[in-house]
Amino acid sequence: MTPQAHRAGFAAILGRPNAGKSTLMNALLGQTLSIVSPRPQTTRHKILGIANSGDYQLIFVDTPGWLDAAKDRLQGALRWASQSAARDDTDILIWVADDAVQESERALIESLSRFQRPMILVLAKADIKEISGRLRAGEAAWRAMARWDSVFHVSAKTGQGVTALRSRLIALLPESPPYYPKDQASDRYERFFAAEIIRERIFELYDEEIPHAATVEIESYREEPGRSDRISASVIVERESQKGIVIGKGGAAIRRLREQSVQGIEAFTGRPVELEIRVRVEKNWRQNSESVRRLGY
Repeated sequence: MTPQAHRAGFAAILGRPNAGKSTLMNALLGQTLSIVSPRPQTTRHKILGIANSGDYQLIFVDTPGWLDAAKDRLQGALRWASQSAARDDTDILIWVADDAVQESERALIESLSRFQRPMILVLAKADIKEISGRLRAGEAAWRAMARWDSVFHVSAKTGQGVTALRSRLIALLPESPPYYPKDQASDRYERFFAAEIIRERIFELYDEEIPHAATVEIESYREEPGRSDRISASVIVERESQKGIVIGKGGAAIRRLREQSVQGIEAFTGRPVELEIRVRVEKNWRQNSESVRRLGY
């Protein structure tokens, strides 16, 4: 019997902010790599999540939400990341929708169609009655937007449609040796995920402008056999007033942030962690191209 050829390739997950792209990738992988929150623009980085099996390697590219225009330098970097993910070396394009078609999306889908790659439409959040109802009512309009290879109704929360979607993606992969070692789950390292976990907790714990005005930089990450990992992190905000909110009265807010971040990092790494968090102000860092680049966007 001829052995089955190995398949490998990249599937870019695209869509509007807060459409459920990161949640979908986590469900397809069976583990949490991308942070999620109910707020739009939670994802700021292009992240690879790698699903490995004996005869395939399916590499998901999670992207920031697709923006029509950029309001600041940070949004400009996020917009470029989404566009480059669709344009560069991607074998399959997945568009995630959680609402009826918007007029501005027509040009986006048309531009994606020019890449002449298999395109899959995911109508997401099928477990939420209100959203599912809107999508089913507008499904014909979505189907008419492009020559979709497949259309799936998916709930990443309940698992509805996830297995069928994964199977179709695997079938579309080209024959290829693996791009990454088979035991590798992402292109990112633990210090990146530590920063993302802290940022996820910021989205959960703080209101108003703090989550979008803040970013996290890992100053040092030391692993010592037989001891706790020692991490020093900085939360960067744009104004002194924001720094005060992050710290909280008597330091209560930042203590809560540290405690919940430690829990998340320990759950992710499987190792004990000692975490130090400082807060510093970089005035209007989202408007500064140099700051945006230095902070990894």
